[in-house]
Amino acid sequence: MGIFIRATQDKEIKISGTDITLNEVYMRIEFAARADGRTLEIAPTTFASKETYSENKPLFTDVVTSNILVELQPNENQTIETALNYTSMIYTQLGYQTITEPIV
Repeated sequence: MGIFIRATQDKEIKISGTDITLNEVYMRIEFAARADGRTLEIAPTTFASKETYSENKPLFTDVVTSNILVELQPNENQTIETALNYTSMIYTQLGYQTITEPIV
């Protein structure tokens, strides 16, 4: 359920309230599968690394973490894989490079 969000030449990652830049952050998501069967609401949270996620220490950066609302295509299901794919697509559109962690 994790995605690595990497800075690019056009899109840097800064720790909120500082001039400190990071090469990447680790993002975890929660999602709600709405009763209509077609809608997902995705809530991302960023961490400095998988280790700080394990320690429950979120990191506040300029990477947008507001909830994402998506309407699925008829051939898509409300699954964690779908939520991760949409999250990755959105952050790629924002200018970041994304690497989705395999689901085990």
